[in-house]
Amino acid sequence: MDSQLPLRIMEAVGLLHRLGYLGLRILPGINASGTAWRIVIHNVTEWNPEDKFGDPFNSEESCVYSTAGANIFNNDVQMPEDVSRVSVAEAILEAMPSLQRSTPSETGNLDYVRWYAQLLSQVTR
Repeated sequence: MDSQLPLRIMEAVGLLHRLGYLGLRILPGINASGTAWRIVIHNVTEWNPEDKFGDPFNSEESCVYSTAGANIFNNDVQMPEDVSRVSVAEAILEAMPSLQRSTPSETGNLDYVRWYAQLLSQVTR
């Protein structure tokens, strides 16, 4: 069975958005060799406004995932093959304890949250 973790990560971020954690963003990319996808989940309140992309790689709290790591989330959390979005959401909150529920005006992230909901809708079809 193929790993469900990449999809569950996307669903978990959508779930956390709906629960009021509006500062979350996913930054997708590919590793240097081009053999695996990777993502960084970060809080926009930690953005460096001097950097075009906010420099999430230097955030004090973030989560990472790479398809090269199979079912390893955030470098050391082994997820089961049939992981749920709730379990992933809990792992995100555990790794980012300063993440709080917020209003759109506190994060300035409302356009992203709306766009992400549309993206997630397309991905899950």
